[in-house]
Amino acid sequence: MNRSFFAAGGSSRNALLLVAKLHRFGLSCLTVERLFDASTLNDILLNEVYIDRSNKELFFEYDNKYQVVPLAQIGKDQGIAIVVDSFATLGEIDTLIHQNQPNAQLEYRRQFTVILNHHWPQFVTLELSFGIINNNGNLLGVSLSTDAAHEPYIDLTTVPLVAPILTMLEVKEKEFLKRLHSQKDVPESIMSNLITAVNLDVPLEKRTNVMYQIERHTLQVAKAHGFQAIVTANTGSVTQQLTKYVFKYDENLVVQLNEYRDPSGDLIFSHADPNQTMTISMKYIV
Repeated sequence: MNRSFFAAGGSSRNALLLVAKLHRFGLSCLTVERLFDASTLNDILLNEVYIDRSNKELFFEYDNKYQVVPLAQIGKDQGIAIVVDSFATLGEIDTLIHQNQPNAQLEYRRQFTVILNHHWPQFVTLELSFGIINNNGNLLGVSLSTDAAHEPYIDLTTVPLVAPILTMLEVKEKEFLKRLHSQKDVPESIMSNLITAVNLDVPLEKRTNVMYQIERHTLQVAKAHGFQAIVTANTGSVTQQLTKYVFKYDENLVVQLNEYRDPSGDLIFSHADPNQTMTISMKYIV
């Protein structure tokens, strides 16, 4: 109790889950930022001055710390580098593909870069994608979205390392929407949030908050452009927790990675940890 959250073994992956659980036990004054900033865990529980009891959210808004900029104002090479570095280094499903083998990871990066280079102008034109910068003008993260009815075509034969992930996303999203169609009326106008990435230079204790700011603004973009719903696929534990505990997405499909079979019937990620999942989620825009 006399150590900070990180010194006690905490991580950005379990911080949001911990705060959400403590809220359910009545400690609704706690936010992720307070958990990260506290010198010791005792500060959170005992320092009454430190706690603003009017707050019931998992995060502060901190709008004055970050600024949203259109994708057109972001250098393409820098934006692509942030996405590729984030996924190739930290992506929980991406590492299942290249398995941190240097040559495989290098080729994975190359193929991923080819895809983004080709479709970047479309992301700019649609005006659904953006970046997050801090007060110093440093690019902290990127969000790439499109109209779900017109998702970009990718020739999978040209990107064989990335193809298994893209195939799984396509197959499972279709399965997800088909299931919803059988149960209820599905909105016709859906925005697809394809990619959310945070700059690897962002300190670990700040990454979750940056991810929150990106996800929050993505929902605002969908609403501003008149979409009736937003659909997203997440394989990272932090983004999965954000959709479940913070933004409370309405519909969810959980895919067990080690049990997923591609259209040929092959177990592609049989080496995945049993706890590794992908979630496809939809939130209705009110």
